[in-house]
Amino acid sequence: MIHALKNRFKSIVLLIMGLVIAILTITLGISQLNQSLEIHQRSEEVKLNLSEHIMIQLSKEEDITEIVDIFAESPHPFSAQVTNAYIPIEAGLSPVLASYIHDVEGLPVPLIQGRQLKAEDFQEDDPVAVIGKSLVEQGASFYSMGEQKYRIVGVAGFDDLEVPPYSYTRQIRFDFMPKAIINYLLGEGNLQIAFLNPSPEFIEYLKRELSVHGLQHVPAPKENSISVDFASTHLAKTGAYIYAMAILNTFNISIFWINNRKKEIGIRKAFGYANVDIIWMLFQEMLLIAALSFMIAIGVQLLLSPILEGIFLIKLKITWTNLYAGLLFVLITSILSVIIPGWIAAKVEPADTIRGI
Repeated sequence: MIHALKNRFKSIVLLIMGLVIAILTITLGISQLNQSLEIHQRSEEVKLNLSEHIMIQLSKEEDITEIVDIFAESPHPFSAQVTNAYIPIEAGLSPVLASYIHDVEGLPVPLIQGRQLKAEDFQEDDPVAVIGKSLVEQGASFYSMGEQKYRIVGVAGFDDLEVPPYSYTRQIRFDFMPKAIINYLLGEGNLQIAFLNPSPEFIEYLKRELSVHGLQHVPAPKENSISVDFASTHLAKTGAYIYAMAILNTFNISIFWINNRKKEIGIRKAFGYANVDIIWMLFQEMLLIAALSFMIAIGVQLLLSPILEGIFLIKLKITWTNLYAGLLFVLITSILSVIIPGWIAAKVEPADTIRGI
C-alpha cells in the first residue's frame, strides 16, 4: 500500500514538472514570436533603401586611399556604406558599417543616445563612430578596434528591446578603417559599396574617376547591409515540435500514473463503475493536475522572468495570448494524455485485480 502511494505521488510530481516545463516553453515561444514581430516591424521602419551597389576590385592598400580621395573630391553629395567590411573577433567575423557621408544627410541607425554620423564629421581629422549599446561600456567615451580608437558620438539600439543588428552596430568612418578590416578586404580582393539614393551625376562621376585611377568595378549584388532574419516559419516549426514533445512526455508519464492505479480501477469496476466513469474520473484528476501545473508555471514565470530573460534574451510578458495558449495546452493535453491509456486501463477485469490483492 505504501509503495503504491509512493508511486502514485511520484507520477503526479513528474506530471506536474513536465507540464510546468512545457507551459514555460510555450510561453517562451510566444514571447519570442511577439519579439520577432516587433523586431521586424522596427527594422522595416529604419531599413535603408541602398539603391546603387558597386564592387571595386582591390589589389593593394593604396586602392582604398584612392577611393577615399575620389569620395572627398566629389562635386556631388552622396552617402556610402561598405557592405562587406568585417572585423575578426574571437567568435569569427563581425560586420562593420564603414560609411562615408559627403554634403548630405547620413546613413541613420536607431539611437538611444547621442547623434548620427554627419557630413561635417568627414571634414575633420576625428575618427568618430556610432556603436551599439551591447558593445559600449556604461559611460564610455571611446571604442577601440585593433589599433584604431574611435570617439563615440552615438549609441545605437532600442531602449526596451534587444535587436541584434543594431545592438551590436559598429558604424565608423570609411577613411578611418582599422588595419584588420583593410587586410580582410584585400584578402577578399574587392570592396562592395552601397549608396543611398545617389544622383545620376554622382554615379557618372564615380565611374569615370574609378576608371581614371585604373580601379576596375562592376555592379555588386543588391542587399541591405542591415537586415533582420524574420524566421516566422522556423518559429512555427519549433513551436509545433515543442508542443509535440510536451504531449509525448505527458502521455508517457500518464501511462505510468494510470498503470499504478490498475488495482484501484479494478476495485471501482467491481463496485459498479463503467468504463466511461473510469475515464471521466481520470480525466477530471488529470485536468486538476494540469490546472495546478498551469498556476505553478505562471508563478515560476513571475519569479524567474529576470533570469529567463537573461538566458534567452527574450522579454517574458504574461499576456492574454500566453494565458489562452497555456489554458488551451492544458485542456488538449489532459484529453490526449488520458483518453488512450485510460481506455486501456478501464478494460481491467475486476476478478484479475481482486486475485492480485
